[in-house]
Amino acid sequence: MTKISPRSAAQIAATVPTVDCETVQRGNYRNKALLAAVRLLPCVKCGMIGVHAAHSNRLIHGKGRGIKASDAAIMALCPADHYEIDNGKNYTKRDLETYQDAYIVKTYAALERDGKINIPAHVWKLHGNAEIALELIRMQEDGALWVHF
Repeated sequence: MTKISPRSAAQIAATVPTVDCETVQRGNYRNKALLAAVRLLPCVKCGMIGVHAAHSNRLIHGKGRGIKASDAAIMALCPADHYEIDNGKNYTKRDLETYQDAYIVKTYAALERDGKINIPAHVWKLHGNAEIALELIRMQEDGALWVHF
């Protein structure tokens, strides 16, 4: 095994480019305006005011070990409901997936209702919350949906 001297290590480190942590999210979409708009909504489960912009916990939405899901896979949930979804002790995995898809769809519907985002009519004609949620996430990540303030 070759030992690297401290001087050599410093020279190597100097050649490695630095990257803004906000930029490197392993390809996951980030949108502060979307998160801010979601925090203004009531909880999509119970209607409580004062919500978290809760990220999905599903792999299909970009979640990984130590990696938050895409900001496009977002749910307006009060602290109690956010905790319940994140810990999921009272639900099966299938139930959690179903609820998260439904909450993502309800969050986007609330954003549209409040005039914060425009969603094309064809999206609402898709079959089931899972398909609608995936299409909304894809469109948001592709820049097809805009948050208005």
